[in-house]
Amino acid sequence: MAAKVGLHVEVQGDDIVVTLPGTSYVVTYYRAAAFPQQLLTKSHSGRDDQGAPMTQTEFHAPGRHFSLRQFVKYLGTT
Repeated sequence: MAAKVGLHVEVQGDDIVVTLPGTSYVVTYYRAAAFPQQLLTKSHSGRDDQGAPMTQTEFHAPGRHFSLRQFVKYLGTT
């Protein structure tokens, strides 16, 4: 199980960019026009970062299951 870590989240235009401070992990999400309540991955870093508190796979796992509403609720900005 991955350690509990603090993610950095910022909005850049229409994109939501999530990074794990101190690592090379980054993933960019966007809203699909056909499914506006769903966030899709636009781009991501593709390699494991030695010394990171989690693997690349663990970093990306939660984001694959977020709807936009769940993501905003997760961030505490509802």
